[in-house]
Amino acid sequence: MKIIISGKKEELSYVCKNVDDFIELLDKKIQIKKYLNLNNDKIKNKLLEFFEFYCQKNGVINFSERFKKELDSFFGFQLTGNRCKSYEALKERGFSDTEAKQIISDIHKEYSEKAKKLREELFEKKKEYEFGKIKYVSNDEPVCNLCGSRLKLEWTGHGSKKILGCLNEHCDGFYKKPSSKNKIRALVPDKQYDEYIKRMMDSRILNIQYWINKGYTEEEAKQEISKKQQYNTSFLTPDKRVRINKDFIINKFGIDECDKFFKERSVVCVEYWVKRGFTEEYAFKKIHEIQSKNAKLVKTHGVAKRIDYWINNGYSEEEAKEKLSESQRTFSKEKCIEKYGETEGLKRWEERQNKWQKSLHESENLHVGFSKVSQDLFKIISEKIKNNEYLFFGSKNHEYSIRDNNVNYIYDFTDLENRKIIEFQGDIYHGNPELFTENEHPNPFHKDKSCKDLWEFDAKKANIAKEHGFQILHIWEKEYRQNKDEVINKCLKFLKNE
Repeated sequence: MKIIISGKKEELSYVCKNVDDFIELLDKKIQIKKYLNLNNDKIKNKLLEFFEFYCQKNGVINFSERFKKELDSFFGFQLTGNRCKSYEALKERGFSDTEAKQIISDIHKEYSEKAKKLREELFEKKKEYEFGKIKYVSNDEPVCNLCGSRLKLEWTGHGSKKILGCLNEHCDGFYKKPSSKNKIRALVPDKQYDEYIKRMMDSRILNIQYWINKGYTEEEAKQEISKKQQYNTSFLTPDKRVRINKDFIINKFGIDECDKFFKERSVVCVEYWVKRGFTEEYAFKKIHEIQSKNAKLVKTHGVAKRIDYWINNGYSEEEAKEKLSESQRTFSKEKCIEKYGETEGLKRWEERQNKWQKSLHESENLHVGFSKVSQDLFKIISEKIKNNEYLFFGSKNHEYSIRDNNVNYIYDFTDLENRKIIEFQGDIYHGNPELFTENEHPNPFHKDKSCKDLWEFDAKKANIAKEHGFQILHIWEKEYRQNKDEVINKCLKFLKNE
C-alpha cells in the first residue's frame, strides 16, 4: 500500500514504521485524536488491526471520503464529525464518564464563546434593538424614557438585543401602569413609538385610513365604518353592553344560527376556515397544526407531570412512573392528616374529593375526554328519546365504562336499557381514514401512535362492548359536520331498532 505525502507516492510501511506513526499521520490528516481515546487498549488494538490490514493491501491512500468511510466501517462508528460530540458517542470511543462530560463541557463552552463573539460582531455592524415587533437602530444604549435607568437586555439569535424591561424596580410608569402602550412608551424612543401608534391606528377597522389603504375612497371608507358600527351597536342595550353568550345569540338569531355563530369564530372548527375561503382539507390540516402546537405547550409547561419528561432525563420506565407519582401526590390523604390532624385532615380530603368528582361528572364546561361537538349531538338525541334516564354521556351525567382484564374502556354514549353504544370518532384524535393513511400520526397527544394503532384500539374497544352484549354504532366527526340531520336520524333509528 502506498500513500501520497507532499505530492509523492511512498510506501506506507516506509512512512509509518509502527502504529504510533500511523496514528500521528491519521491525526495530522483527519484529526482523530480529538474525539478518540488513544489510551484505551481496545481502541489502540483496533487501530493496530487497521494498520496491519492496510499494509497488506494494494493501492494508494489519499485520505479521500472513501478512505474515511472505510475507517468508519472498520470501527463500526463515525470517527470524525458532529456525531462524535455526544455523551454516548464519546463513551463508545473509549472515554470514561468523567472524560466524556469534560469534553462535552469544553465543546459547549467553545460553542458559546463562538456564538457570543459572532453575536457581538453582528451587533457592532447593525446596532439593532427589539421590543416586540418594533425594531430600530441606535448607536447609544437605550434607557427608560420615564426614569432614565438602564434597560434589561437579552441577546437574540440574529445578533440584535431584545428589550425586556426597566432595571429600576420602582419605575412608576412601567411597573404601576403595565399596559402594552405604557410599556412601549417607557422602553422605545419617541420616533419609533409614534410610528407604532400610527401603524396600530391605521390597522383598526374603524379608522378611515384602514379602508383608504385597501383602495376605498374617503366616502366609501366612512360608509364601511358606519356599517361596522351599526353591527356592533346591535349587541348593545340602551345603557350597557350585554354579555354575548349562547342564550343571547339564541334569543337574537335563533337556535339554528347559534351553533354556526360560535363555530365561525373558533380556529379549531372547520367552519372558521371555510368561511374565510379555505377548503375543508386545508381546514383539517390547519386545525391539526393548532392542536399539535397546543399539545407541545402542554408538554413544555407541564413537563414534570408527564412520564416522557422523566424518561428523557435518563430515568428508567419504572423510575419515571415513581417520579410521576411523587409529583402528583401534592394533595393526598396522608398529607392532609399530617398537616391538619386525623379528624380535620380526613374532612378536608373528603370535601376535596367530592368537589373533584362533582366537577368531573356534572360540569358542562368539562372538555377533558370528550368534545363539545359530540355532546351537542348526544343532547339532541337525548331530548328525542322518551325514557332517557338510562342514557349515559359526558355532559349529562358521566360516560359509561366496561372493565375488562383490569382495563377500563370508556364509551361516549350508552343506552344501558337497550344495550346500545354510540362512539363519536374525532377525525384527528381517531385518525379518520378518509383524511389520513395508516402510517400517519395525527393525534397530538399520542404522537407515538399511528393511525393503524388508533384503529386497532378502537376495534378492540368495540369488541369488548359486543362481548358484554352491546350493539355499537360509530359516527365520524366529518360525517356529522357535513350532514347533521342525516346523522341524527341514523342514531335515532339505531337506538329505536327501526
